[in-house]
Amino acid sequence: NVRVRRGPVQYLYGISTIEIETAGASEGEHQNRFAVGNKAILEGIDNPDEIRDLILDRVRRSKSAGLGDERVPMPEPAAAGLGPEHVAVLREILEALR
Repeated sequence: NVRVRRGPVQYLYGISTIEIETAGASEGEHQNRFAVGNKAILEGIDNPDEIRDLILDRVRRSKSAGLGDERVPMPEPAAAGLGPEHVAVLREILEALR
């Protein structure tokens, strides 16, 4: 599940929160600052629909059972509409998952 949320203050600033929820959790609640159980949270996103669509496209293209076996090439950050600050956060997430 990928959900975009926007509260009144976020609406005022033109940003949103993206919540990504999986079927199961492999880490405890306090082991990862970007995830709570089976949910990842991306806050302060100014292009949430694009990011949500990229995530869902990647899920659709996945050929595995979700175990991380496949190596699907990631789009170039600029082509995905991501700024340097987005790339930095995504790299932190990737390192935490590794």
